[in-house]
Amino acid sequence: MPRHRTGSSEGIGRAIALLFSYEGAHVVCADIHSQCGADNGHSDAETEIDTHLYIRNTGANAFFVRTDVSVSADIQNLVQATVEEYGRLDMYAQSRLNHGCIFVSTDRLDQLCE
Repeated sequence: MPRHRTGSSEGIGRAIALLFSYEGAHVVCADIHSQCGADNGHSDAETEIDTHLYIRNTGANAFFVRTDVSVSADIQNLVQATVEEYGRLDMYAQSRLNHGCIFVSTDRLDQLCE
């Protein structure tokens, strides 16, 4: 069950990615920063390892795609990379600082990307 989420480097985005992986989903982590805390210099023992690597270390499936969600070409690349790796995309979750969190089924994502 491939699922994707953006903003996976820290905070709620990281929590969503980890929860999806714990529930058995194949996760595509996406963020403008590849490293945990890269945007604010924050680091602690819990977040010293990048989210996709942490998920892989638990035996689950995950990979990272650098994505700026304000750039449509980045979103298209993200969806394409997901489909190439896992064969499909079942759910898209996005969390952005000061923009809340959205969960979108793939039928709605198709409509949003048109």
